[in-house]
Amino acid sequence: MNKTLKKYRQKIAKTIILLLCGMLTVTGCTKDDTNSDLIASGTTGPLTWALDADGTLTISGKGEMPDYEFDYNTGTVSTPPPWEPYKNKIAYVVINEGVSKIGDCAFFNFPGLKSIIFPESVTTIGNMAFMECASLTEIILKHKMPPAYTIYTGDTNFRKTCTVFVPNGLETIYRTSAWGYFWKICETGEPCTVIAGGRETSLMWGNLQFVWRLYDDGTLAINSEGGTGKMPNYYTMFRTYGGTTGYGYAPWHDDDCRNLITSVIIEEGFEGIGDYAFYQCSNLVTLTLPSTMLGISNRAAFSGCSNIENIICLSIIPPMITYTSNEGAIDAFEDVNKAECVLYVPAASIEAYRAAEGWKDFVNIKEIQ
Repeated sequence: MNKTLKKYRQKIAKTIILLLCGMLTVTGCTKDDTNSDLIASGTTGPLTWALDADGTLTISGKGEMPDYEFDYNTGTVSTPPPWEPYKNKIAYVVINEGVSKIGDCAFFNFPGLKSIIFPESVTTIGNMAFMECASLTEIILKHKMPPAYTIYTGDTNFRKTCTVFVPNGLETIYRTSAWGYFWKICETGEPCTVIAGGRETSLMWGNLQFVWRLYDDGTLAINSEGGTGKMPNYYTMFRTYGGTTGYGYAPWHDDDCRNLITSVIIEEGFEGIGDYAFYQCSNLVTLTLPSTMLGISNRAAFSGCSNIENIICLSIIPPMITYTSNEGAIDAFEDVNKAECVLYVPAASIEAYRAAEGWKDFVNIKEIQ
């Protein structure tokens, strides 16, 4: 991270000097024989751009970058940016202070693009600005407030692999913005302990938005953004019941995440856990449920979680965990070894849990310490 920023600063300084000396050709798209490091340069709207030999594209000036038109019939950019002919050579993009907007499709499908740094002056990032940039692994933002950014379905793959660096103390703010759909958001200069994360919306039992983070110690923390409600129902495949479309696998069920989860902490605000929410999280050892929990889904919420050793339930009233269906009685913790797993509950509720359906099958019920 520090090496990347140092390199950017050196390139920015060099580009500014060249601009001041008038050595860049500022119209069209031309090579500059007077400087062996410079491949091409030009203008776009009120801005200038320069591409050097190591693949760094630097964009400078004041004002908004123009939008570049996307043709939905062909799936291509019909009016491309002037640096588009060099898309295979561009690895790094540096946007200098003064640029206020990144245009639509500015870096659409740039296969070699690895890193972008945005200054605080950029308040808007256009539609599909860096969509389908399969190699993009780093976005550096300097903003105290997240710049406007529209998420598109096609961004899915690089949102899992690209790290967004934000100023210290602002990770939570970015998580609750559109940027929260990126899995990995790290604070600049701080140890990056979040290896994946994202934002979800549930329309069940209310309109609940929540953020999930998987930390490098195996802890999956799921936090409500305020309010209460039930986690969405998930399914092993996309299915539709009574006009309601299922969500597919939970986002943390991705193969890169599921096997890393050893502890799940569901924070206050959640009233229910959806179908298949932690399906086959086979390395899950410790589960913490909030005091707001009312019930756990009857469809395989913890199916395959046979290694759970500790359940901490903060709810004074035992949440419902057993249901009757056409297939008979269903227990949310049917795969848990209830003779070995320790259930921790509020001291005043121990007897209630010992009498509650499903919970009474746990042999070891103890007071929360």
